[in-house]
Amino acid sequence: MIIEGKEMTSEEFSAHCDTLGITPSEYIEHYGVLGMKWGVRRENRLKRAKRVASGEAGTLAKTKFALTDTSTSSIIRNKGVKGAAASRARELEARKQRIQEGEAKVSDLLALHGGDKFWVSGKH
Repeated sequence: MIIEGKEMTSEEFSAHCDTLGITPSEYIEHYGVLGMKWGVRRENRLKRAKRVASGEAGTLAKTKFALTDTSTSSIIRNKGVKGAAASRARELEARKQRIQEGEAKVSDLLALHGGDKFWVSGKH
C-alpha cells in the first residue's frame, strides 16, 4: 500500500500507525478523482439537460450546458438551448435505457465512463 507517497508493507504500516497513536483500522484513506476540486460536485448530465429543457435551470446551468454538453450546431438545429437540451436529454435517456437492458454499444459504455467527448466529437 502507498501511504503519504511511500510504498509500505503491512508491518511498516502498523509501525506508522503506532507513531501516530492510532490503530490501523482507524486510519482514513481517500481515493479522490484526480484534478477534482474539494467540495465541487459533478452534476449528472441527464439531470442538467432535463432542467435546462424544462426551463427550471438558471443562467449558470444553461451556460454550462451550452458550453460543455452540446454543440453550437445542435443549438441552431434545435432552435435554441432549450431545444438542444431536450434533444440531449432524449439521447442520454436512450443511452441509459440501452445500458440497463444490456444492449449497450461500446460508445455507450465509453460515454458512461467519461469518454463521450472523444467519441461524440468524432476525433478518434
